[in-house]
Amino acid sequence: MKRFSTFLFMLILSALFVQCGGNPEADGDAAYANGKYNQALSHYLKVKKSNPQNAKINEKIALTYMHKGLDLFKKRHNLDAFVGNFDKAQDFIPAENISAQFKKEYSRLLYELAVAYHNTKPSNEIQQEKYFTRTLDLLDDALYYDENNSDAEKTLTRIKQDNFQQTFEKGIKFYQQAVKEKNPDLFLSAEYYINRAVSFDPENNKARKYLKKVRAKTVAILDYNTLFPLAVGDKEYNSGYWLLAFTAVNNSGQPFTFDPAKLKLVMADGKEIGIDADYTAKFKDGLSKRVTMQPRKQLDGTLAFKVARKKIEYLSYTMDDNKTIKKYFP
Repeated sequence: MKRFSTFLFMLILSALFVQCGGNPEADGDAAYANGKYNQALSHYLKVKKSNPQNAKINEKIALTYMHKGLDLFKKRHNLDAFVGNFDKAQDFIPAENISAQFKKEYSRLLYELAVAYHNTKPSNEIQQEKYFTRTLDLLDDALYYDENNSDAEKTLTRIKQDNFQQTFEKGIKFYQQAVKEKNPDLFLSAEYYINRAVSFDPENNKARKYLKKVRAKTVAILDYNTLFPLAVGDKEYNSGYWLLAFTAVNNSGQPFTFDPAKLKLVMADGKEIGIDADYTAKFKDGLSKRVTMQPRKQLDGTLAFKVARKKIEYLSYTMDDNKTIKKYFP
């Protein structure tokens, strides 16, 4: 009898241990499947704490945050709640080797967030532009992660068709006003909207012609909406080299190291050309070496690129965070 009582005690203790300790990942999966996203997160984060490099758990945490945001949006129509949880999810998406299953579900949720932005009424014109831009970017991202996402493709196509004419006319209005007032900022606004219109309808010849006209102006204009505005005041092809009269400004609040090796001249055929440092150095104002620029300071000089005489698409500079700043040519 004593042996039986001991056995029964151990059986109960074992059952309690399994119930209390359990399998947190399996518990998280069950909560996730039932739409209990806070519970799922609690379980998944326990697993991550014991195994921080577990990419599978990171994917599950990311998707759970996204679904939590979507669920809140459906219940309360609160875009900020959706966006806030989506932003939290980004910290858990693995940098590489993302599973195919994750990509497909991530694409679907990117589409859902795009639709949420598109259907949320903005409170002013600035927010309207922000929401529209975010919608386009999210739909592009959705198709990047799953090119077979038909909902994202159809929605993006419809939005482009519905908004081409209005966007193009807005760009033309800015262009005409810029010509009249000789206002550099208006030329930049014109380029922004006409370029968007061309992205909506790449085969529209009228829009393409206007884009070329406006870029003939903006190539020499510094865009202070970027941290490192670029401009090319003039260009000349001589003895196998494209020579550019280059200008840039440190538009940040910190000292910035300009490295000419991070410049690329991108040709119309897609070929990328780095500067020829030796040939650039032959010019009195040649920018062939790294130089520290203080905040708000401007840099002017000559750049030389050894390349066959072909059409230039744009000049690019890669920042330290790998973001690329581009200056397009007409």
